[in-house]
Amino acid sequence: PRAMAEVKELLASGPHGDIPLRLYRPAGLATDTPAPTLVYYHGGGWVMGDLDTHDVLCRQLADDAGCVVVAVDYRMGPEHRFPAAVDDVLAATRWLQGQAAALGLDKQRFAVGGDSAGGNLAAVVALAWRDAFETVALKFQLLIYPATDMRAISASHISNGQGYVLTNFHVIESAEEIEVLLSDKRRASAKIVGGDPETDLAVIKIDLPNLPTIVFGRPEAARVGDVVLAIGNPYGVGQTVTLGIVSALGRSQLGISTFENFIQTDAAINPGNSGGALVDVQGRLLGINTAIYSRSGGSAGIGFAIPANMARQVMDQIIANGTVTRGFIGIEPQDITPELAESFKLPKDRGVLIAGVVRNGPADRAGIKPGDVLVEVEGAAVRDAAGMLNLIAQLTPGNAGRLKLVRQGQAIEVSVTVGKRPRPQRKPRDESE
Repeated sequence: PRAMAEVKELLASGPHGDIPLRLYRPAGLATDTPAPTLVYYHGGGWVMGDLDTHDVLCRQLADDAGCVVVAVDYRMGPEHRFPAAVDDVLAATRWLQGQAAALGLDKQRFAVGGDSAGGNLAAVVALAWRDAFETVALKFQLLIYPATDMRAISASHISNGQGYVLTNFHVIESAEEIEVLLSDKRRASAKIVGGDPETDLAVIKIDLPNLPTIVFGRPEAARVGDVVLAIGNPYGVGQTVTLGIVSALGRSQLGISTFENFIQTDAAINPGNSGGALVDVQGRLLGINTAIYSRSGGSAGIGFAIPANMARQVMDQIIANGTVTRGFIGIEPQDITPELAESFKLPKDRGVLIAGVVRNGPADRAGIKPGDVLVEVEGAAVRDAAGMLNLIAQLTPGNAGRLKLVRQGQAIEVSVTVGKRPRPQRKPRDESE
């Protein structure tokens, strides 16, 4: 490994045309420690502002993500038109891979990305190298995003490799000891960081170097019929991958957990798959396999996964605080059936009936009464009791929440000081189980 001065000299000497390269390592990371690498194609000054601003953002990205950022200061100009620009950035990227050991880059965790014209270049580079993936043993994750979102992207898409493992709460709930077995046969004892029984999610932590990571996908963009793969260890036979499609989205009121918004799939999920990944065809995480519907105990083609965006929100809170905090206003909701709507002259297509109010709770103090119909929370329409629960949970305790109600046919708005949702009481562990 080279000292940083030699690294800078090496970067300046590369056969990559006249495009300068700048390297940013996370604060506190030794120069001899290979780290996940993002090669970032700078698309132009009109997006990023001046180079000083670019320098600050790249350094922030490296620190937040725990990855090495190699900034390629590509500028779109008359002398750098396609395809000459493509040749230059391809040469720069190949050169960086060849110098990975000297620069402290991890070739097994190597991403390309960029903003503006640089984002287009990242797409071209990824496509140009697609056919070589198997032979050069590189894993590319294409990142195309505006520069103003750099810090948000760093938190969402580039794992910092600190050993956090996301799984189901029911997997670790009664565990006295936890051991994690990796696909490369390494084993490690794990400690529980925290859990959330209301979504059936938990985070554990292991201490090993060079851990494999996964990129979070966008389940909100998934469609019924999309091809997915379920990864797990069914019946303890070993790591197994099964193929299926997204059968349905937004499944709720299944009685599996308090907060439900499941992805349904027909990919075979069996006992032992809990906590495993449901991924798209590009290997991005769409959900956490959690439950199946079965009369026999085996797969019947009806499996459920917690969406990755919900799982990420829970995981981030657990890592930061050891627990999950949710909003609470203290009402008992009831879905409006056609019979109720007709009898009480209620809206048929939206809202939930408030069947009860917790005495001296936030809703009671705000003047909300049984018989009111809750139709909006902070401007978001309420469709059913499950949806209402999710909307209320997203409110911040201590803040004021705006609710829209229908009372005796009249629309009213109330402001509620949101409380903290009580932690659910878990039944004692049955030692005979």
